[in-house]
Amino acid sequence: MSKKQSKKQKYRIGQIVAIPLPDGKFAYGKVFNDLDVGVYDFLSDRMEPVECVVGKKILFYGVVTDRAIKSGAFTVIGEQPFPDEES
Repeated sequence: MSKKQSKKQKYRIGQIVAIPLPDGKFAYGKVFNDLDVGVYDFLSDRMEPVECVVGKKILFYGVVTDRAIKSGAFTVIGEQPFPDEES
């Protein structure tokens, strides 16, 4: 199995992902329905655990493809399930 194949991840609603930025920092997002990602108001110099991220507020929402998560470009650091379908 190649390195690329071993990094494949499933795409699920409620996942928290670390998004690498060009300057070496990380942004974080939460996967919503319809390929929306809520981006948290939080940047870090290294990849932080999910507990450090989920208490932050969502700064904005953006539409992304699932390719970044499935390919491993965005790293899944955990999940925070939604309380119900409408959330």
